[in-house]
Amino acid sequence: MQITFVGCESIEGVKRATGEAYGPFYKLYYLAPVQTVSSATRTVSGVGFTPKDISITETVFHQLKAIKPLQKVELVVEADPSNLNRNVIVGVKAAAAAA
Repeated sequence: MQITFVGCESIEGVKRATGEAYGPFYKLYYLAPVQTVSSATRTVSGVGFTPKDISITETVFHQLKAIKPLQKVELVVEADPSNLNRNVIVGVKAAAAAA
């Protein structure tokens, strides 16, 4: 699956209420084409891209740090062994240049 990479981040900290540490959590931010949606009560239309995010592993986070924003990236996706109804990103690589 190919995406336009926007950025990535690591999130960790300490809960104010309990002082308990949380994270790190890793996020990938990317651009997806605007999707037209139409139902009986709602219509969404437009042109361009909309920002999206997805959780990633620490390994993928470190791979993404080497990629410049707005580059096309090929996501390496596999079935989640703990839930075969879901996919997980296991790696990334720069997308092949268009001919």
